[in-house]
Amino acid sequence: MICPRCGNLVAARRNICEACGYDLSVYKKVTHVSNRYYNQGLEKAKVRDLSGAVVLLKKSLEMNKTNTNARNLLGLVYFEMGETVAAISEWVISKHFQAKENDADVYMDVIQSNPEKLEGYNQAIRKYNMALESAKQGTVDLAIIQLKKVIALHPKFLRANHLLALLYMKNSEYERARRILLKCKKVDIANTTTLRYLSEINRVASGGVATENPDSSQDDDYTGANAPIIMKENEYKEEKPNIMNFINLIVGVLIGLAVVSLLILPTRENQIKAQYEAERLDYSDELNSKIATIDSQATKISSLETTNEELKQSLAEATGQVEYVSVEDPVYGELYRQLSAAIESYIPYEVDKEMTASNDGTASEELCLAAAQALAGVDMTVTQDANIIALYESMTTVVFSEASTFTYVSGRAYYDAGDYENAIADLTKSVVYNPYYDRALYYLGKAYQDIESNERAAYYYTQLLENCPDSTLTGYAADRLAAVSGQN
Repeated sequence: MICPRCGNLVAARRNICEACGYDLSVYKKVTHVSNRYYNQGLEKAKVRDLSGAVVLLKKSLEMNKTNTNARNLLGLVYFEMGETVAAISEWVISKHFQAKENDADVYMDVIQSNPEKLEGYNQAIRKYNMALESAKQGTVDLAIIQLKKVIALHPKFLRANHLLALLYMKNSEYERARRILLKCKKVDIANTTTLRYLSEINRVASGGVATENPDSSQDDDYTGANAPIIMKENEYKEEKPNIMNFINLIVGVLIGLAVVSLLILPTRENQIKAQYEAERLDYSDELNSKIATIDSQATKISSLETTNEELKQSLAEATGQVEYVSVEDPVYGELYRQLSAAIESYIPYEVDKEMTASNDGTASEELCLAAAQALAGVDMTVTQDANIIALYESMTTVVFSEASTFTYVSGRAYYDAGDYENAIADLTKSVVYNPYYDRALYYLGKAYQDIESNERAAYYYTQLLENCPDSTLTGYAADRLAAVSGQN
């Protein structure tokens, strides 16, 4: 037992807390009564006497509000009766009193784990409230339609079923009302509202007349002393026109117009002004954002123009180094044309790479491959000029590396698709651009091995082992080299 004052553990046989000296005799008696009510409520819930279970469980909680077992069971009973909000409220309170190892967690998880079903319960409650208002206003047909939707969403919602049965009884559709009430009785066998409505239907069906007291289960005796008094009809009198009704109508209309002009119209005008101001602020923010974007783009354009000027200056310096060379020269003239074509392909690639890098992208694959192809066609063996060689190497260092990656990716895709011819073509380009690309060498060897060209496969496996001794693929390449060597 836990002491309610200090929270210390106390032996069940002791009536006084050893820690704080609190007298536990009354607390133990109250707890015992609360548990007894809980057990009685549990017995009634087992036989589907839900109304009786609610009464007993409430008494249990009146004795001991921290009885989480009674509170959890009360929540389950409410949920079975369609009272979802009341059920969740009880479980939340139970969770407050017992945060750990509480069955309320399981019950709430079951409901919250299915958002569609939970939304269905919420819609059922909203539609029930709408139907209730419609019934109060006298639009019975609309209320019946809404209640049918409520029951379709939540068949065990007893209040909705009772209201629908009552409306059917109002329309003298007693058989429909009886069927609904019998379904309610299967949910809660001792619900007083269900039994009262069934009693009234039985009363009418047996030839009795409905009275203002629906709790009565016996037919009235219309003979003897209990016979109803027959009132004498009043004589008919023609009503005289009353001008005050017309005056009241005019006054009411004038009051309504005054209310509209003084209260409703200013409020609506203020709402329109507030909406206009909010939209104006939104448009202003959007315009500022667009202006900021334009400024940012202008800055990028300026940066790209600067880069372009620098590249043009580099090109001018490079071409200035070979101004003395004649285009018709049999050796250097061809080199000049090749370098010019390579630089013309390289400049758009550099510009595109700057633009895409500023947008967190990658440079255009087509421009990169075109620049790489142009650079690969330059024959640098005919010159020993350090400036030309440095310019060429600075261009190829970047372009060949990225071109090797592009061609490897496309070649690998062809290989995975089983198109070995195109795979070999692209992977060969990747190896040409970067002879130390271990993955390109490995998959090029695999492609040749798959088409049974073992000599070529062995060549590229050997290149991988020699050029990339630290690669993680050396073990696989060695095994494959041994396999293709044994087949030759």
